[in-house]
Amino acid sequence: QCKVYTEQSWIDDWVMMAKRYEDHPEVIGYDIRNEVRPTSMMGPSPRWGNSSPVYDWSRAAGSCARALMDANAPGLVVVERIAWPQNSLREMLNPKPPWEAWQVPRDRIVLAVHMYAWSGPGAWSPKHFMPGVLRSFFDVVDYVGARSLYGEMSQEALEEQMDKDFGFCIDEDICPVWLSELGCSLDTELEWFTKVCQYLDKKDVDFAYWPLNVGPKPGGSDDEAYGILTNDWQPRWADPRLQALRRLCPQAVLPSPKKAQTRRPLQLPARARADSGSLSPFHLNVTPNVTPVASPSCFGQVDEPLWGAPF
Repeated sequence: QCKVYTEQSWIDDWVMMAKRYEDHPEVIGYDIRNEVRPTSMMGPSPRWGNSSPVYDWSRAAGSCARALMDANAPGLVVVERIAWPQNSLREMLNPKPPWEAWQVPRDRIVLAVHMYAWSGPGAWSPKHFMPGVLRSFFDVVDYVGARSLYGEMSQEALEEQMDKDFGFCIDEDICPVWLSELGCSLDTELEWFTKVCQYLDKKDVDFAYWPLNVGPKPGGSDDEAYGILTNDWQPRWADPRLQALRRLCPQAVLPSPKKAQTRRPLQLPARARADSGSLSPFHLNVTPNVTPVASPSCFGQVDEPLWGAPF
């Protein structure tokens, strides 16, 4: 077994994967490292441009990007911002943009961010996961530092923060940005998710929802509250998260549920955009469909039809 996974092993593995799938057009890029972060609460922290090469995420990402280019890997190289603390992508563009620092083509680099209601700008540790005493302590720290989690922000404040975090790259045509993870549960986080979807629609931001899968979380017994499929891996048409995502993906084609074999695959219409003074496309203003569709779900009997779904 490999007890020590070296940086060179990581680079070699990416080159191997790129070569393996170079003839598969559906593989369009390589997200080279998920959520770069400290290994422990008190451990050393990665930095972008750190004076210590061991903890310099910019140096490591550049080495991997150059190795992939040298190997003629055809895909995009996706480089995520450091997960905690979550700083603006401006940090990754200084003192010079990464493609210039690494001497690789500008059009091959994509910068990526993750966003959840329980994360936030500059936050080292999400309060969402902490017990009462620690959460109270970090509430005070964030209050003193004037820092809010994304889920605590108003629509205006959230959009302003997303502009600062990554939207400016799109507005100023600096580089592609991918919101490579976002997701929410169906309780208090849903309002935040709707706010983010409105922003993604406005800016035409590319994104990936996390996760589709359902059932118990790895290493635990609780079901994955963020999953948007049923236990038999069918779309939960009434799920407001799926409805919002459908409005962001007007060209997607989804299969109809197993219970409705006689129906044709779902052909999504062009994205509905709200006219001035009308409802946002993320307000559910639809009419009933006469044929309901239901299937088993770990969330109970919530798999009602998406009213008005164009089956």
